Amino acid sequence: MMSEATYCRLCLENKADKKGSHIVPHFLLKRIENIDGKTERDYELGFEIGRMGMSSHFGRAVQPYILEETFGNITDDDIEKNSHPLIVDNYYCSECEKRFSLIESEYSLTMSTVNSETYESGVSSLLGILFWGSIVWRISNHGKNGVKLPIEQEESLRSILNKFLPNNHVNDLQNIDINNENDLSKISYKLIRYIELDKEDPKFLVIIPYYRNLFVLFVDEFILAYALNDNYEEFKNPTELGLEKLFQGIEKNTIFENEKITPFQRDNYLNTQNKLVFIARDQYLDGVSKFCDSVHKEFGGQGDHMPEEIKKEIFSELILSEKELGRRYNQTELIKSVIKVMKKHCH
Repeated sequence: MMSEATYCRLCLENKADKKGSHIVPHFLLKRIENIDGKTERDYELGFEIGRMGMSSHFGRAVQPYILEETFGNITDDDIEKNSHPLIVDNYYCSECEKRFSLIESEYSLTMSTVNSETYESGVSSLLGILFWGSIVWRISNHGKNGVKLPIEQEESLRSILNKFLPNNHVNDLQNIDINNENDLSKISYKLIRYIELDKEDPKFLVIIPYYRNLFVLFVDEFILAYALNDNYEEFKNPTELGLEKLFQGIEKNTIFENEKITPFQRDNYLNTQNKLVFIARDQYLDGVSKFCDSVHKEFGGQGDHMPEEIKKEIFSELILSEKELGRRYNQTELIKSVIKVMKKHCH
């Protein structure tokens, strides 16, 4: 008898036999992390900033000179440990992977449609609910990006996706009697798209952690607010990013109409981008600070906190390090910097 872990996480029935599944569709990810405008797979060069440092991954087709500029010498150990954090094996069955791909292929066609005012993307909001819902559910179910739906909402969304994702063709969605599907009618979402960005403008994948009943996702040129209970009350609470102001007055999408997207100009994007960078920086520095405090206590230092002047030395070690960018802020270098500075103060 198969263990529970071998069953597809979506249908819960078939064996999870699919390898190389994307938690976020490739056509969005490639615009965030592919180098030199490449559209094929294996050209990824991505970075993830966490509380204990920066991690990275690279595709097999990235040219050696780029890897050397970013990481210095690449060892066999680096290659063996290298893996994409959003590509997984044995999460889904081949049939459910095909169901995901059907709506992803259809939705990807909307990327070429854009306007300077709120516009219809070219697909129904029913397809949009399933497309964006599949991303929300996969991110939450994956569980490694710091934000999850409440358990009951995650299961509800899984059940909805399993019931309504098309099996053979997106035209199967036309057979759904939307007037008699209460679970679907409760879901809505709002979608912002930044337009007229420069090719050099960095793109992000960020799951915003401030909300419980909203799943807010910053991905590529989009900011999504996905509400399983059609409730946006949490946007009344101000946050560092100011998303409550961005989404004020934005039309919501429900199953009864075509998808509408509200465009914002590049200056707004740059403003939001700067806020994201500062938040990530503060998160990292806070994580480093708490790590230093724990080391200080573990080695018998006085009080609960490492002296600020010693922390500043550790930060300087990291910032002024001659290590390549791809290694400078990772957890290994943090530990090395802490040890180096503490040794100096222990003599």
